[in-house]
Amino acid sequence: MYRNESGSELRFAVRDEQLTGVAAAQPPFALEAMGAFEFRVSDSPGVTLVFLREGDRVVAVLVEQGREEAKWKCVEEKQP
Repeated sequence: MYRNESGSELRFAVRDEQLTGVAAAQPPFALEAMGAFEFRVSDSPGVTLVFLREGDRVVAVLVEQGREEAKWKCVEEKQP
């Protein structure tokens, strides 16, 4: 799970061999690979996501839309 500064959450999953994302209260969106760690939203060609890594671990996702960008940091999900 990833969270931005305002507290919104973003999650990713692989479904039918397709990487998808979902933001709170939004429908899921499909991602198309542009590189090893860079993707674009299939239905929104102006939106790209770059997974930022430290070693073998993804620590954040940089979401770029036009001239705007937002960083979503990886947070641990609490187990029930």
